[in-house]
Amino acid sequence: MKKLYLLIAFIPYCLLGFAGNHESRVVTKDSAYVGKKFIIGEKQAKLILNNGTKISFPLEQIVSYSSNGKEFRKLPLYVDGKPTNQLVFMELVKVQDNLKLFRYCKSTYCPYSKVVTYLLFDGAGLSLAYEDKTLP
Repeated sequence: MKKLYLLIAFIPYCLLGFAGNHESRVVTKDSAYVGKKFIIGEKQAKLILNNGTKISFPLEQIVSYSSNGKEFRKLPLYVDGKPTNQLVFMELVKVQDNLKLFRYCKSTYCPYSKVVTYLLFDGAGLSLAYEDKTLP
């Protein structure tokens, strides 16, 4: 019976640990910042520091950020395997050795569909690009 009480008390403690506070990090061209909340907009982003101070950044200055346990990096956008002149934030999905898998989601003209692009980068550049188009 004692073990049952201990188990019942231990489960919420474990769940609180998993749902813990994720720090938000922002890396700009000049420096890096750590805070408790990161909000990204169309042209500006805000980081709320642990002491409550708010810092604003233009998106063109941000190199990478992490929020809610996810990391995003600004990388060149590839369409049909060819680079564009556009830099976008992509979510880092997996890292293995020198390979990094990123995901980029964009909406299409149809409100019910979106295009998810997976990009595999090695140390030298893009290795593989795959587009997943979801239709209604």
